[in-house]
Amino acid sequence: MTTIGDTEVTGDDAQVAFGNTVDGDLVQNQIRIMRGRPAMLLSDRQVTEWVDGYVPALNHDRVVATVREYGGALLVGPAEAENERTAVAVARAIVPGLRVRWFSPGRDDAEEIGVAGRSGYLVRASDEDPSRLRYCWEAVRDAGGLLLAIGGEDERVQFAHVLPSIVVEPPPAHDVYRRRLAPAGLDAARWRDWPRARDLLKAGSAADAERLIRLIAATGGDEYQVERAYLGWRDELRSWFREHDGKQDQVLLIAAATIAPADEMSVYEAALSLAERLRMSVAGGGLAWRPSAELEDVLGADRRADRILFRRQRFAASVIDHVWAAYPLLRPDLLMWLSELPAQPSVTLGAELRRKIARVFANLAAGHDRPELICATAREWAAGEEAARIGGVDLAFIVLSDTCLHPVVGGKVRRELYEWSQQQAAPQSLKLTIVRVCQVLAGTLPTVALTRLKHLSAGGDAVVHAEVAAVVRALAQDDPLLVFGVLMGWCDSAAGYRSPRAAERLASVALTAALDLVAAGLPAEADGAPRRRGPDDGEVEVRALARVLGRLADVDDEGVRRLVLAACLRLATVRRARVQALALEWLNGPDGSRASAGVWLFLMLAGVRAADGSASMLTDPGAVPVPASGRAWWDLGGAPTPEYADAVRLWLDTALLHPRLRAEIVEVFVRSTGHDPGRRARMLGLVRDWAGGDPRRRRVREDVEVHLLTPEWRRLLLVVLVRLRRTLAKEEPG
Repeated sequence: MTTIGDTEVTGDDAQVAFGNTVDGDLVQNQIRIMRGRPAMLLSDRQVTEWVDGYVPALNHDRVVATVREYGGALLVGPAEAENERTAVAVARAIVPGLRVRWFSPGRDDAEEIGVAGRSGYLVRASDEDPSRLRYCWEAVRDAGGLLLAIGGEDERVQFAHVLPSIVVEPPPAHDVYRRRLAPAGLDAARWRDWPRARDLLKAGSAADAERLIRLIAATGGDEYQVERAYLGWRDELRSWFREHDGKQDQVLLIAAATIAPADEMSVYEAALSLAERLRMSVAGGGLAWRPSAELEDVLGADRRADRILFRRQRFAASVIDHVWAAYPLLRPDLLMWLSELPAQPSVTLGAELRRKIARVFANLAAGHDRPELICATAREWAAGEEAARIGGVDLAFIVLSDTCLHPVVGGKVRRELYEWSQQQAAPQSLKLTIVRVCQVLAGTLPTVALTRLKHLSAGGDAVVHAEVAAVVRALAQDDPLLVFGVLMGWCDSAAGYRSPRAAERLASVALTAALDLVAAGLPAEADGAPRRRGPDDGEVEVRALARVLGRLADVDDEGVRRLVLAACLRLATVRRARVQALALEWLNGPDGSRASAGVWLFLMLAGVRAADGSASMLTDPGAVPVPASGRAWWDLGGAPTPEYADAVRLWLDTALLHPRLRAEIVEVFVRSTGHDPGRRARMLGLVRDWAGGDPRRRRVREDVEVHLLTPEWRRLLLVVLVRLRRTLAKEEPG
């Protein structure tokens, strides 16, 4: 049993990850897909595009006035009204150049608001509750930002006592269509006055205008296909289903529309699988189905290189939409069939076909509010018995990354990701899948994604840590300052864990990533403006890192202490003076774990040799005053180690090479022995061993001996002899 934070969990986290990681190309492709979905991503580029293509709401000025007065508002309207774009345009109208981002004010995220500085925050109100939204709004206002919640009439009632609300009056869809043709790269002169556009958009929304523009771009300018695809091939599909009332033909069309382009055998096998799911009795076996030669004519499809495909734009997707709308009792079976199809051994499917099915399933289940089925299917694909054979981690990744930002089911999917991330006993393949989903999720909700990565780090093994580290590095390329601040929060959390092992795991990932950022140099950008560079550049981050290292050093555990010392030594490669000062601060503080860590950190740094052979700690820039090391040498002298002996010899070399430091070095060594005979004997032994018969080292040796030699009469005799010899030799007094 292991404790993570305040939760006790059981399970084995030492699971192997062979074949469990998500395909890297698939992750990058998924990120590109998400960047093409404005409702799911909000990069700086997307914000600029939204503002440039914004057609003002009919009550735009009133919306701006409301948000400016209160520092936030709930913008009310249907999902297709594009109130997200209105919110972005309003925020930029109030504060030009303001950074705008999606945000989820859960209890684990609101504390990150201060990290990002002044920003505009978009919130999907349907995902939240009044208390969290109220707390978030207060934090945003304290940071000087704006909060713009998006919701419908239900949320307007639910949050009536939390936020002022205003119903957005959307512009005509045809005006939106005309405005956005040119930015989409289309021949605006041809399509702006297309007669059918006004009719098609007469009762439409801004989202419908966007859909029409995408269809124009996809069809290459075929007006007939644009119109039919926009209408969902409604008339054609109604006619087809009337003419083909045989269930086997209908099953064939549904199967082909789901997996095409595909070879005909896969189409037949998928159709048979669906028929079995629908408990259809197919008398005659294979002879009962349409022969291969008739397949294209019956389905209205084409054949290219032995593959069945639909050339009509969006026809296949329209088939699924039509079946869903026309046959309500079919819906549960259709979803279950899609969830089971990739793993069915009776159906021949390649990797690309399985991935296509996963996307069809994700879009259908998300659009019809089935988050429980989405999550259960993803878990089965990632960790079930067939996971390795079907490439289940890739399929689970597609489903979860396609739906985690969906306006209908996204909140519930994200909550399930959160629950899974906290389960140390969760299957390794599922953990690794979540890591990569978070890479996609972070494009829109970085703090939400990083919270889940935090819990995976605390409960994961080395394989999970490596994947988390890779994702954190990728996220830091887009917003290193935000990521660094979150990593400092991880370290604070780790320092408070009751389980030292969980603390060690989380801190290991956080410190490694934070040190990578410090070593690479944090960006010359903060809050959208260039950050001045100078001699102290990065010092704010180094101070933050030193603070959390101190908190972790307070953890009374050997594993955590080793981790802290290793991190300090790595930081010393770029900020040696800062780490040396940190070691002295710790060891001269109150007794405890931090003081002990300070002593050992001092010893590691004290043994570093400079270019001239002296102790770097004493002679390089940012050198430590010798007297400040007194407590460290006292603590180390009680139980000497080989490292201790090496450091003593190096400091004696320094005393020889830098006479100005000799007296202070001798004094600190003498004081470290006190009146303890054992300590005195050990120090004398080290000094004599170092000096040997080398006449150049004689003076340093004698300077120590005149203080430590025993018994007392011998020491006094040596004092007289040394003084006499040096007087006769006309040496400077020592």
